[in-house]
Amino acid sequence: MRVLTAAFAGLLALSLPACSEQETMTEGGIDMMRLVNAGEDEANWITHGRTYSEQRFSPLTQVGRENVSELGLAWY
Repeated sequence: MRVLTAAFAGLLALSLPACSEQETMTEGGIDMMRLVNAGEDEANWITHGRTYSEQRFSPLTQVGRENVSELGLAWY
């Protein structure tokens, strides 16, 4: 029984460092600092509302009042 307990404790000790590494790993290069500073990244829309404060305002200028009538259906 002691051997089994020691083996389990050893496996647990080996698995704990792996857990902490997974918490610091990022998905697609997105980490907390990038999320907080999402408003400074004008090329990407990485959160639901574009910025951390969910402003949903796009700084892009390709479409404006002058050319919005030229937009059309690309696919459906």
